[in-house]
Amino acid sequence: KVQSYLEGKQIRKVIVVPDRLVNIVCS
Repeated sequence: KVQSYLEGKQIRKVIVVPDRLVNIVCS
């Protein structure tokens, strides 16, 4: 359940702030 929740948050972040997702991936 935690993974699905995090995935949903990531997708939302991509739409809201794609730059942040890039930072997470780089990290």
